Amino acid sequence: EILAEKGVLSNCFDRERVLRTVEEAKSAAPAVGDLSTEMGGADKIFETVIVGGGVAAGYAAREFVRLGAAKGAVAMISREAVYPYERPALSKGFIMNKAKVPGFNVCVGSGGENQGEQWYVENGIETYLSTSVTSIAFDSKTLTTDKAGTIGYKNLILAMGARPVTLTDMKMDDAAKLKGIYTLREVEDTQPLLDALIENKGKKALCVGGGYIGLECAAAMTVMGLHVTMVFPEPHVMQRLFTPEMAALYEEVYAQKGIKMIKGTVASGFVGDSNGKVKEAHLKNGEKVPCDVVVVGVGAKPNVELCQDKLDMEARAVKVNGRFQSSIPDVYAVGDLATFPNAFLGGVSSRVEHVDHARRSAMHCVNVILGKETSDYAYLPYFYSREFDLSWKFYGQQSNETLTVRDPGANHMAAFWMEGSTVVGAFVESGTAEEESMIQALARAKPTIDVAALKAAKTVADAFAVLKPHCSM
Repeated sequence: EILAEKGVLSNCFDRERVLRTVEEAKSAAPAVGDLSTEMGGADKIFETVIVGGGVAAGYAAREFVRLGAAKGAVAMISREAVYPYERPALSKGFIMNKAKVPGFNVCVGSGGENQGEQWYVENGIETYLSTSVTSIAFDSKTLTTDKAGTIGYKNLILAMGARPVTLTDMKMDDAAKLKGIYTLREVEDTQPLLDALIENKGKKALCVGGGYIGLECAAAMTVMGLHVTMVFPEPHVMQRLFTPEMAALYEEVYAQKGIKMIKGTVASGFVGDSNGKVKEAHLKNGEKVPCDVVVVGVGAKPNVELCQDKLDMEARAVKVNGRFQSSIPDVYAVGDLATFPNAFLGGVSSRVEHVDHARRSAMHCVNVILGKETSDYAYLPYFYSREFDLSWKFYGQQSNETLTVRDPGANHMAAFWMEGSTVVGAFVESGTAEEESMIQALARAKPTIDVAALKAAKTVADAFAVLKPHCSM
């Protein structure tokens, strides 16, 4: 019709022929999102299907929209009942009753728009919430779901993330049946935990684990008015990142807040009362710890059950290349689910459990699918946390040599991981905005520095003064 109006079609015959050709093509081609007999009899077919409803899924959806994907071309299937949200807010705000979904839907965590139901509808992202994928037929490119029938795809993004290690995983099946024991990963887990914290104010809580979740939950439960004990097998908190000197700062602050730490042992069992509610933890060292609320935070397991027998695996996750393609090229894996060759580290095989990587890997993957990106993913490792008035950031790599400087009598601290005279990683606690930018620049540039001058630094400011000439921000 438009061509005819513009005079491009010379006569009525041309016009009718073009319109007839268009209608024939439309009827012959299986339309995205429509009933089709192809792809194993799929009820609907999409250009791209995202399996998962976490951070990676939400950022992937936004990237498709930003890059102009057609409305109706992308579908997202999530077993959660809510739209994708920023998971760090669960331990940093939600369990202190300071934040609620949908207030922290993606992509507010990176300064973006809050993507609620209206956003997905307006941008043509087909969403299936409270829906589980029960199987994937990679040969016919179809997914079987429990509520939405069979769905076909051209490209598939696996973004199922990971789930917490539970007491059942730890061979404590009887203890797993007790009330009052929680994990923290999703809203569905965290709302009952919040309710328990409110109900048990003034009572005793136990955090099993001394890493991210243990530290953040112990702080939150203390803020909520419980008396908290932490138990973990390592000699100090956050052993995967902190040196003993670094950990000492956090253990001092936690002790000042009344939190007790039992190191070098693990929970071996739990005892309940006559109502089936936990009342005591038994530790491997023989101690018994009274507790009314327990949080188990001892790691996570990638959700690979749908694909572990059909795709190449590495480090308990889906093995992908630098463009997040699995052993089947049109099947991608991102976030916690992917083990990838990190170009920033020279191709070292990496699996990263962190929100920043979830966001960036998802966006890189979408750019690959839409032909906007051909380079391999180069990720600068980044971790952060906030507890009480503490706030730290880390960028880069770890090494066997660390130089640490702390302001006397204060929480201001910096640490630098060295390989000879080269800085490969940097950390700051209670840093200024400039210091946080500097540690990122240092980790990215990996400069050679005057080690003696850095060792002579008496304060954090002195250390950054030595390093500032090496920072290009």
